[in-house]
Amino acid sequence: GLVGSEMVIRDRAMAAASTGLRPIAELMFNDFIGTCFDQVINQGAKFRYMFGGKAQVPITVRTTYGAGFRAAAQHSQALYGLFTSIPGLKTVVPSNPY
Repeated sequence: GLVGSEMVIRDRAMAAASTGLRPIAELMFNDFIGTCFDQVINQGAKFRYMFGGKAQVPITVRTTYGAGFRAAAQHSQALYGLFTSIPGLKTVVPSNPY
């Protein structure tokens, strides 16, 4: 199912990043990142700190957020605010299409 797909994307990105690659994981909607919280917040964001700066997992997670494209309530959340308070994560949000 869809939840499994998001978990596979997350796990493969973490594995690739731990070998020195710089993967870009794309999640269809921001709302689906909830299935990835543990890996992204408790592992990926803290990896560098857990190993004294000697290891890191550079992952880019690209996703859509917010309303405006009529995707209903379960696909319209803007969760980027949650990520701005997590040490080790960099949150980038475009302000316009240009």
